[in-house]
Amino acid sequence: RKSVDNMYRLIWGYTAQGDYKKAIDLANDFLSTQLDADLTPRALLVQGYAFNKLGKLPEAFASYQLVVENFPATPYAAKATQLAAMNYYRAGQFKAVTTQVNSLWESIDNGVRNHYPETLYWLAQAHLKLRHGDEAESLFKEFAKVAPPRHPWLPQALRAQALASALGKSSETALPILQRAYQNASDIGDRALMGKLTLDMANISFNAKKYEKAAGFYRQMEQVDPKNEKLPFALFQGGVALYRSSYYTDAIDNSMKLVRQFPKDPRAPDALFRASKTWFDLAKFTEAIAGFEDLMRNYPLTDFAKDSLLQIGQAYYNDKNFTKAIDTYKDFLTKYPRDP
Repeated sequence: RKSVDNMYRLIWGYTAQGDYKKAIDLANDFLSTQLDADLTPRALLVQGYAFNKLGKLPEAFASYQLVVENFPATPYAAKATQLAAMNYYRAGQFKAVTTQVNSLWESIDNGVRNHYPETLYWLAQAHLKLRHGDEAESLFKEFAKVAPPRHPWLPQALRAQALASALGKSSETALPILQRAYQNASDIGDRALMGKLTLDMANISFNAKKYEKAAGFYRQMEQVDPKNEKLPFALFQGGVALYRSSYYTDAIDNSMKLVRQFPKDPRAPDALFRASKTWFDLAKFTEAIAGFEDLMRNYPLTDFAKDSLLQIGQAYYNDKNFTKAIDTYKDFLTKYPRDP
């Protein structure tokens, strides 16, 4: 028994040192001479890992397949399918996950599958990548059902389940799942995931034209995760949602917050133009002119700068300051003589 243990330790040691070819050769020697209920599947798992590190996915899969075929009622079988799924998924071979890995998964003892459900997660993610919404939703739902309540993957699985359900379906289907995922993320204190989930809820509501609800979620995301890299997007979309909900002053405030906090964001000139145009539509011409002038000064090379000059002339005209309106129109014609 001691020599068997030592040989396994050598296989593992070479793998840990990055000498994957040596580890594979030793594993082949070990597997050709030994059959041990504990060390044989472990050696096959290490061998599969080494093949994967060398970029030999079919050979890695063959090692994992041997684990499943010979030890289907053990946790090693579940680990083998999980590693196979991860390898193919990370290589972008989503079809291999949904076919080859799924075939392995279905041959494992049910009790083992329920205790080690991580492969379900990768199968679902692969279906989601292939835009198989129903299959992905069903698998994520199954994972959420059998995974421990505090499984670290559960909030992300619930998020993905909701996104899968939203493929071609109504927001009413997706939002409750996302809210459950949000609660799970809140329970484990994962504010980054809470921010992502809130943004998901905002986007789904926005796409469903439920703008007031969307605006609330965009605002919530800003509070939950103020350092989120998608915050400029959330501020911009929140401004649009508020405008479409007829909360015009709030829409202006949202747009201007984006301009002040992220002046170099590519959405900033658009946001400033929208805020200034809203002032214009509210007949607050002084504020509108100041906003358009600010845009021309800070973003002079954008199309919004050209449009702003024309809007300034119109604002002066509507405010009955005809002299300045004429001067502004003349300035526009001088700067943009070929504009239709």
